[in-house]
Amino acid sequence: MRAGRRIVLSDGVSVHPADRIIELHYRNEYFPSMGDGTTVAWARRVARLMDVSLKELCQYLLTRSDLDDVAAIRAVTRLSSGQTAQFERLAARFGFEPVLEPDSLGGRLRGLGQNVIGLLLVVASNPRGAHLDLLLRPGSPFYISRCRLEERCRERVGRKASETLS
Repeated sequence: MRAGRRIVLSDGVSVHPADRIIELHYRNEYFPSMGDGTTVAWARRVARLMDVSLKELCQYLLTRSDLDDVAAIRAVTRLSSGQTAQFERLAARFGFEPVLEPDSLGGRLRGLGQNVIGLLLVVASNPRGAHLDLLLRPGSPFYISRCRLEERCRERVGRKASETLS
């Protein structure tokens, strides 16, 4: 999709309105079920899967010349007010940073539509995590520049190689 507005990320990458970005969707049929609730084991599994997904995304982008113009990756989460700071710390672990979106009627309507779809996906794949308040949560966009994603991927590959040698 197109960025739709100008964004300057902390690593100095400037994303322009016409630049292409990739939007990630977290809640789908592959997201681990909470089963017994949000345990440390569940959180570690989610983090491991996120690492794998970002590595695969990076490798995919590197092999597709038709995606060379992708400037950044965005993930929009629907958080309650008490979860924002906690999620910012978690997102930073993967290289993502929060970016405030301007408030508009169109943005709020799009967000409501995304919340309805998100709630339906949660009901289908993780019923314990489904709550009606998901419909009212504002979107919190998090971005990572393509450059930072590629750096992160190289660092992880380098770290794995050095761990194997020791």
